[in-house]
Amino acid sequence: LPRPSLRTGRGRGWLVVAFLLPWGGAAAQVSPPAGLPRAGSSLSLVAKHSRLAGASRLQGGGWGGVVLGQRLLIGGGGLAAWGWKELSSSAGGRGFETTAGYGGLVLRFHEPLGSRGLLEFGALAGAGNARVRDRYTRVELGADNFLVWEPEVGISLRLPAGLRGGVAVGYRMAWKVEDLPTLGAGDFRGMTLAAFLARGGW
Repeated sequence: LPRPSLRTGRGRGWLVVAFLLPWGGAAAQVSPPAGLPRAGSSLSLVAKHSRLAGASRLQGGGWGGVVLGQRLLIGGGGLAAWGWKELSSSAGGRGFETTAGYGGLVLRFHEPLGSRGLLEFGALAGAGNARVRDRYTRVELGADNFLVWEPEVGISLRLPAGLRGGVAVGYRMAWKVEDLPTLGAGDFRGMTLAAFLARGGW
């Protein structure tokens, strides 16, 4: 698996560009041939809080994709934790810092709740990368890729201008963390709380 760099503003910048460029056209709808479900597109920006790589983290990112029948979204997305964070497991006077991010295939299913609400079921299946460095010398001590499965459930409301805002709670599962000092797969697992703003698709 590739090891994307999250250490510089350049990596975070590409993440922002990837989600902002199609924003203006995300609400476009495609009229399919008769008998086929209506297809559109949707894009979402996400802020998420969770315990990631041994520390409480705020992540930013989003997802986007094709919406079939105004119910099912198939696409991709990702999240990155901003900046390096000291590990809570640091001990013995020696500090360690970590940064991490992940992304992959995104599936979301929507069920109407009244005239303005939607019940949302989603999941992200993919991979991530994390790095650990010495807090004082800034020397990288380890880097590893890992697998991720993150289901969630949420509620959203239709807003003006074709927007939709909502919140979601989920649980991130991770495997194959084998080359990070003081960290294991359990440090990447845990509950997640997200707020998102989406456009298009419904």
